Amino acid sequence: MSDASTTPLDTKTTTTPTGTTPLDRRTALRILGATTLAAGVTTPVVAQAAPFRPDREWRVPVRGGSIYVRGNGGGSGGGSGGGNVAGSPAPILFIHGGPGGSHWSFLPALALADAREVLLYDQLDSGRSQVVDNPANWTVDRFVSEIDAIRAGLDLDRLHICGVSWGAAVAAEYAARQPSGLLSVVLGGALISTRSWEASARIRLSQLPAAMAETIRRHERDGSTTSAEYTAAIDVYYAHFLSRNPIDPAIAAYRDALPLAFNARLYTTMWGAGETASSGTLRHYDAEPLLPRIKAPTLFLTGEYDEMVPAEVARLAALVPGAETRIVPGAGHRACLDNPAAWVGDVRRWAARFD
Repeated sequence: MSDASTTPLDTKTTTTPTGTTPLDRRTALRILGATTLAAGVTTPVVAQAAPFRPDREWRVPVRGGSIYVRGNGGGSGGGSGGGNVAGSPAPILFIHGGPGGSHWSFLPALALADAREVLLYDQLDSGRSQVVDNPANWTVDRFVSEIDAIRAGLDLDRLHICGVSWGAAVAAEYAARQPSGLLSVVLGGALISTRSWEASARIRLSQLPAAMAETIRRHERDGSTTSAEYTAAIDVYYAHFLSRNPIDPAIAAYRDALPLAFNARLYTTMWGAGETASSGTLRHYDAEPLLPRIKAPTLFLTGEYDEMVPAEVARLAALVPGAETRIVPGAGHRACLDNPAAWVGDVRRWAARFD
């Protein structure tokens, strides 16, 4: 499954990023990108805090452009790191949320690199990947196809995948195709269908003061989500259900050094300008019929206070044969950052069961 066109990046390059970005909404990435990343540009390493530096980096060609992939632990891809040998620890690929997010929110998962290769990547038009800015690329199928491109480029015969939020949609779609060598799946705070997300959001809104919940609904309905009133109300929603703890300053610094930590145009095109209801191309998205096709062992991992309420997650998990669920105590939607010890521990134990 090798791909000779995959380009390892020169990790000795010390280019400085040309722009940092202001805070915004959605998955508390809150970043509006100010720069683009051209195909073949070497990733700036000087901006990456020492604890988070990758061991290896690649530029992988995908449909529509090229994407950035980084690896820690295990070796250079599945083959040379032993991950392609049955019974040995296989690499785990993390699929970020958004749409339009980037890999920074998975930095706590680097703790897993003591046992296996940890692979983080940025989807096209995000993070350190190429910014093509062509909405024709912004389809579920094309984003799912990036996983096969990564597997081919890095020679990953065996792997685990973990997708969170929108990344869980990508992971579930991929797993439903029953690809060979897929050992296990973790779906975190999963967007599986827009109707299930919106049903969960209605429950969370009902847990806010009635006037505040109505403010959020009204502005999302009227398309006035840039208003100060909406921003104030949705920030309270985020504080309860999205990110309940402050971001580690080192992780925030890493995020802020990314060329495009959050692509707002991609997000609003696919999901919409609001948080609790979709008005974009995903407004009728429904992968629930695909769930019974998933054969790889599947774990639904959800924060106690997640935007995706645990009861709704349990309903979705029941559609996947043999799936299990875990609740991350005290965590919101960004459980990996809210309670990294519990979240990483659950992922570690799950992957180890199925090597």
